[in-house]
Amino acid sequence: MGLLRIDRFAKGVLFAALAALVAVAGVVFVGPIVGAGPAIAALFGALALAWIFAAAPKASSGFMALLVAGPIVALGLLAWPAPTPAAVGLTALIAVARGAFLRRGPVVRTVVVEGVVAIGSLGLAAAFVPGGLTGLGLAVWAYFLVQSLPLLTAASHEAAASAEPDAFVAAMNRAERILSR
Repeated sequence: MGLLRIDRFAKGVLFAALAALVAVAGVVFVGPIVGAGPAIAALFGALALAWIFAAAPKASSGFMALLVAGPIVALGLLAWPAPTPAAVGLTALIAVARGAFLRRGPVVRTVVVEGVVAIGSLGLAAAFVPGGLTGLGLAVWAYFLVQSLPLLTAASHEAAASAEPDAFVAAMNRAERILSR
């Protein structure tokens, strides 16, 4: 169970690093063509969709989430192409997708966890943004690191829910069923 949590979190950390590289490269190569603001917003949209897919417990769930979230992201970026509203809207979309569709749990716990993660990820990212291109890379990296934190708890809840008893417990349960006849 512990290794599952570490493995998922490690994948989240790797995603955060790759997302930071993609964001910086995207602004360098796409920014001069469409402008830095729209380029950053579009990259946030693409990274949010990739994150929603990556955070899904199964590929089929990820594809279904992309079918729903993709048009929402496209419409949102058309309406608000600036980076700050895009980041806030995409954070809300990630929170709803993860909390309501990808990882279901107790409602109060889900709302609290997603709210803390949303505020924490945006707050930490905002601290790095004034640093120019390096700041953008650090902001995206920090944002997705914070977004990775629920993977630690989600893996433990999923493993606990689907855990099979060990061989001793299974043998004891069989013996009790036989004796109760």
